[in-house]
Amino acid sequence: MAPRTKQQLKELKESRRESILSAALKVFSANGYDGATISHIAKEAGISKGLLYTYFESKEDLLDELLNYGLNRMGEYLTFIPEKGITTKKEFNNVLRDTIGLYAKQQEFWRLYMIVILQKEISKKFEQTMQGFMQEYLGIFATYFQKKGVANPIAEAILLGSILDGMMMGLSIAPEMYPMDDIINLIEKKFG
Repeated sequence: MAPRTKQQLKELKESRRESILSAALKVFSANGYDGATISHIAKEAGISKGLLYTYFESKEDLLDELLNYGLNRMGEYLTFIPEKGITTKKEFNNVLRDTIGLYAKQQEFWRLYMIVILQKEISKKFEQTMQGFMQEYLGIFATYFQKKGVANPIAEAILLGSILDGMMMGLSIAPEMYPMDDIINLIEKKFG
């Protein structure tokens, strides 16, 4: 068997890194930051603890990277927002449904996000990163509400964001009790 090329080694390293992040997401979202251990994450990833430490220096470093990775992935999903912004009720409804679909697909990440923001000592670290993401995201809706002539578009965008955060929490806790279509229809009537 021939030795691996530099490209193959690079791909293996990236694949293993992704595997560790995926395992960490699963362990952190199930056990919280304090309940998660490096040993448990390594076991979930199918690697040794020592190998995990060659990729991440500590549990805190792993959480930092995981949250940044998740937020970057969330930023990629914002590409479903029209380049010119949201200008019509139909575009608003489409973006709303895409956003809620994103929550549904990324439940482990959002569960982790909720755990992190509820732990003051951890959330303080990510405040600046989260603020930038939230300002961009809320700004998209505030601009739409401003075009609609809403008296306080920023407050309206924050209200919408709060409702979506509540949905995210409800979906994380008891998805089977959530009448999703009915709630989406109500949001569309209120904000669209």
